[in-house]
Amino acid sequence: KYIDVYEKSIVPKVKRMLYDVGINNGAMFFQFFIDDGIPKVYDIGFRLTGTLESKIIDAICGFDPMERMIEFALTGNMGNNVSGQINPHFGSEYGWNVSFLIEPGRIANIQGVEQIKQSKGVIDAVLNHSIGDTIGEDKKGNLTQVVLRVLGHSSSLAEMSNDMNHV
Repeated sequence: KYIDVYEKSIVPKVKRMLYDVGINNGAMFFQFFIDDGIPKVYDIGFRLTGTLESKIIDAICGFDPMERMIEFALTGNMGNNVSGQINPHFGSEYGWNVSFLIEPGRIANIQGVEQIKQSKGVIDAVLNHSIGDTIGEDKKGNLTQVVLRVLGHSSSLAEMSNDMNHV
């Protein structure tokens, strides 16, 4: 919804910042909140996210940032230039992430993950816990409660809504 504002008001500043400090390669994310229609940065990470969006980028843009980081760690080289493949608009695709949270307690059963993986638009479904794991009360309200993360892509907003609701 705010990508045009982001590209106009933030991207030039980010590019200048990265150039000025000598950053040429790597994975970086910015998290924003919107204040009166203007994106304002509240968190920057010079790493991949823990929420596996690299799988969505791979499915839509055709390169896997995780593989790039592994290649760099092993060889010191980021590999082929992918700047032409980077498309924050995702072309005509929409990426999505559905996270399933659980209440504190012991996990007695997990069902339906393989069916979810076969669902339309689903790229992957990643379990964070196993049967028998215990989620303590002290973990309530944090990412430990995410038992399953489902990543997908769809070709329209209506299709995305249907695909996500199906999951």
